Amino acid sequence: MAADGAAHTERIHNVDQRAPIVEFSHPALPQGPLRFEQHGATSEDFVWGTSSVMWPVAQRMARHLCSRPELVRGRRVLELGAGIGLVGGVAAAMGAERVVITDCEVALPILDRNVARL
Repeated sequence: MAADGAAHTERIHNVDQRAPIVEFSHPALPQGPLRFEQHGATSEDFVWGTSSVMWPVAQRMARHLCSRPELVRGRRVLELGAGIGLVGGVAAAMGAERVVITDCEVALPILDRNVARL
């Protein structure tokens, strides 16, 4: 709670929803932290009905892949409903042979920009 009694809502699912760039880090990532663009509900670029923010399940799966790189190393990976592309990005960083990430059409612009960041 803030000093005035109002609850802070900038962190949802332990991610700062107002931050235009979010970072995922894990000691196993060979090239260091990965950064992703996101559009929280307060962003003018937020698209309703899409996952334009980092979600906890994606963070958990990304941590799992970092802990078990043999699940993706040298393999082809397909991520459906990729949101901002965290899981696919981590799969690529952990040595996947090829990664295809996709989402609904209105979500593709942010996904394309995040793929370019990798």
